[in-house]
Order: sequence, then structure tokens, then C-alpha cells
Amino acid sequence: MKKICVTVSGAVLFLFLGLIYAWSIFAAPLENDFGWSRAQTSLTFTICMSCFCVGGLAASKLKNKIKTQLIMALGGIVVAVGFYLTSFTAGLWHLYIFYGVFCGFAVGMCYNCLLTILPLWHPKRVGFINGAMLMVYGFASLILGNPISAVINAMGWRTAFKVLAVVFLALFLILSVFMQTPDTTPRFVQSPADGDSANDVSTLDMLKSRKFWLFFIWECMVGAVGLALIGHAAAIASDVFTPAAWLAIAVGSVSAASGIGRLICGILSDAIGDIKTAIFMNIAGLAGCIMLIFCLETNSMALLFAGFILCGMCFGAGPALNASFTRRTFGSKYFSTNFSVMSFSLLFSSIAGTYLVGIIRSASDTYMTAFLLILVYLITGLGALGIIFVKSVRAERSQRSVLLSSNIH
Repeated sequence: MKKICVTVSGAVLFLFLGLIYAWSIFAAPLENDFGWSRAQTSLTFTICMSCFCVGGLAASKLKNKIKTQLIMALGGIVVAVGFYLTSFTAGLWHLYIFYGVFCGFAVGMCYNCLLTILPLWHPKRVGFINGAMLMVYGFASLILGNPISAVINAMGWRTAFKVLAVVFLALFLILSVFMQTPDTTPRFVQSPADGDSANDVSTLDMLKSRKFWLFFIWECMVGAVGLALIGHAAAIASDVFTPAAWLAIAVGSVSAASGIGRLICGILSDAIGDIKTAIFMNIAGLAGCIMLIFCLETNSMALLFAGFILCGMCFGAGPALNASFTRRTFGSKYFSTNFSVMSFSLLFSSIAGTYLVGIIRSASDTYMTAFLLILVYLITGLGALGIIFVKSVRAERSQRSVLLSSNIH
């Protein structure tokens, strides 16, 4: 019964934490009210993602001193305060601090805590539980996007932020109580694929690993792709002359696809390993990017949504495989800190994705150049994965040769 309470509570909390990716729903009305450019509002999301990384690292250190339930409750309070103060925005710096710093930092704290605790209750299905929880996280924009848009249209964005503040405060104060670790330390089932290791590797030793840096590069690339689309989905859809009623659905489709991609990755990674799963999703992202390039030329909504879905699924692979790859490759003892360090890929992703794409869009008045840049990101990520895969295959062949030789002798 306790496992069910922890899992269900974690899923609900993840759903609302995922609202941080619904930024583009708020960006448009803020730009209309204040006359801000897309490059200016995009910086908000970049700051948010940067503080998200710092919040995750802070949580990994705080867990050694205070209970996880308290960290979760504090995170919920800070998000609520951030949303409430954002409702009084009168200048860009208010947006950057209250939404970017407050909300980003607190969501990062809670995200790290949840992904540390929930797999402990499901040690035999680490990939699946990570994927399932992060699917819920990715579905936030689709499930909650339309209700939020309705509140914005009926009462304004200021009221919408105040309503979210109240909801966050109530949910996190109540559900954080269930965020407990099991009474006994679980033994995780390791995937035999990709040369995964069950050894506990310290953060310093992890940073010396070539495998870490190659996977980190891939995380940076697919993260940049996803954050670029999430931050600009509504504007991209508008450029393709998507009807206003479909804009929230277009934004939600990226997040929903990201959520589905996370679940698929969780299932696949348990079966075939993290690297093979990442390669598969990266190729899907390349196909999606090509569709987006053609959709600008043809103004095709079908290509737009197909591109959003495939690129969204590719983006979802990043956070889903980040958690399982880090735990399986570098062990569970230092997971919380190792995971937060791996998540710093979002710093690059938020700058190279949301912010840089915003600048390119403002300068060129089209997303074509940005899509070509996204294509380069995906090719680079696939190259990094290819190196890991080739080295894993060579290592496996070498081990087989040694075993065969020893058996002969």
C-alpha cells in the first residue's frame, strides 16, 4: 500500500512540475501586453532551465542533512511564491527572477528528489518507472495547457499565475508527506546491454570517464532540440498559419510526445540498453526535423504535427535515459549527485535551444535557419552515441576473445 501511495503521489507531483515546460503559453500574452520580443521572453526559460540544474544539485546535497519530504514541501512553497510574484510582473527582471530563478530552482530540487526516491520502490523496473513518471511530467502541457489557456483568456495571465500558486502550495504540502524511501535498501537489476556496470562510481571519477562526456554531449544536443521546440512551439505553429484554436494543442503535442517518448525509452532501455534506445530515438528526431523544414515551405499542418511529435519523442529520450544511464553505468551510491551533474546539460540546451533560436527568429523573421541548426544538433548527438556504441561493441568482443582463449587453455 505504501508503494502505491508513493508512486501515485509522485505521478501527481510530476504532472504539475511539468508545467514549467508550458512557458510558451504564457509568453505570447506577456509579449502582447508589454511589447517584448521573443528573444527577450526566451531568456526567461533559459534562466529557468539554468536554475533547474542548480536546484537539482542543491537537493542532492540537502538530502544528506534534512528529510526529502521537507525538501519537497519547501520546493512547492518556493514554486508557489514564484508563480504568485510573477503575477505582479511589470518588467522583464521580474519575469527573470520570479519565474526563471524561483520556479526553475524549486522545480529542479523536486525533480531530483522524485527521480531519486521513486526507483527505490521499483528496483526491478528502473527504466520503466523513470519513463512512466517522466511521461506524466511531459504530459503536463497537454493535460493542463488548455485549462490554463482558458483561465488566461477569461481572466488574464495574472490570475492564471495566482491560481497556479494556490494549487502548487496545496498539492506539495499534502503529497510531499508520502515521499519516503523504503525501509530496506533495494538491489537494482542491471541491464546487460551497452556494457553497463553496477559499480558505484564517485562524481569525480565519473567526470574522468569518456563515456560520461559523450553521453553528456548527446544530452546537450537533444535537450537543445526539445527546449527550442517547447519554447517556440506556439510561434512556429503561427508561422505555419495554424488556427488559434490549435495553438495550445500544438504546444501540448511536443510535451505529450516527449512524455510518450520517455515511456517508450523506459521500456526499451530495460530490454535493449540505453545507448541503442538513444540511437533509435535520435534517428526519429532527425526525421522529425526534416519534416519541420518542409512544413515551413509547404505550410502543412500535417508535417508540422508529425515533426513536433517525432522531435518531442527524441527530446523525451534525454531525461528518461539520463536517469537510467547514470544509475546503471555509475551506480546508485552517488546517483543523486551524479544525476544532478549530468542534468547540467540543460544549461547548454537552454542557451543553444530556447534562447539562441529566439535570437535567430528575431533576426531572420523565419524559423528555417533555426531548424537547420537543430539538424546539426541531432547529427552531432548521433555521432557521440555512435562512438559509445562502437567502443561498447569492441569491448564486448574483446571480453569474448579473452573468455574463449581462457577456455581453450
